[in-house]
Amino acid sequence: MEIRNPDKTHLPQVLALLERCFPGRWTPDEVAGKVFFDEHYDPNHVWMAREKGQVLGFLHTVQAGETAWMKLLAVDPDARRRGIGRDLLSRAEFRLHGEGVKEARIESTPPLEFLPGPVEAGPGCDFFVACGYTPQAGAEAWYLPALARPAPPALDEAGRQQALAWGREHCGPWFGWAEEALACRPSKAVFHPGAGLCLTEPGVSLGPLWMPPDVAPGALKALAGEAWALASSVVPRHALGLRLWLVPGSGPLPGGLAEAEAYRPFRKTLQ
Repeated sequence: MEIRNPDKTHLPQVLALLERCFPGRWTPDEVAGKVFFDEHYDPNHVWMAREKGQVLGFLHTVQAGETAWMKLLAVDPDARRRGIGRDLLSRAEFRLHGEGVKEARIESTPPLEFLPGPVEAGPGCDFFVACGYTPQAGAEAWYLPALARPAPPALDEAGRQQALAWGREHCGPWFGWAEEALACRPSKAVFHPGAGLCLTEPGVSLGPLWMPPDVAPGALKALAGEAWALASSVVPRHALGLRLWLVPGSGPLPGGLAEAEAYRPFRKTLQ
């Protein structure tokens, strides 16, 4: 078994592996984009396990200062329980720790996420616990859109500036994400001064939603409804539907959403 850092020439084999592990989840362009165009991409932090010319395992990690994210771990279904996943993970942790990383996370890495963690209560959770990772509260989930409403009017320039000022005050460490969404034309967000700010990318994702502490239930419901309508205004890109983003400090997105899959985030202190 050969363990090494892949390069772009290995992408077709990696794509074949991901299709065996996660059928229909991503297009080739999406996979290439999530790996090579992540702002924290480093070729030394991506790993593959190969045997007889076939890629049987793949691990994609990114580092930002003292924190690293294990964005995706995939092992061929016919090659599991051979220690491939553990080997990939331990090699990545060793290198990351040597470069100053103190904590490894298995959770959302917006906007170029793969999976935010293993499926809730699945074997992947047991694997990461066995590897020393601690499960975190608040699993994330995919939800299916169920609205048939026209998209709300786009924010005008005055509304966009007002939303930026509000987001700078209320979005905390996630303001950069909100700023990017509001910089798009039209903005990928819905904003009501008395209800809050909700990011949304039509056909792709819904949330996070930030709200003032004294928001009225009716105003919050109206904001969430408009955001959901905007997200549903384009046919969903993925068969599972829209991705619901929940981050620390964001609010709920009510409205009768139907859960499709839930994931459990994990963290580990590297020593």
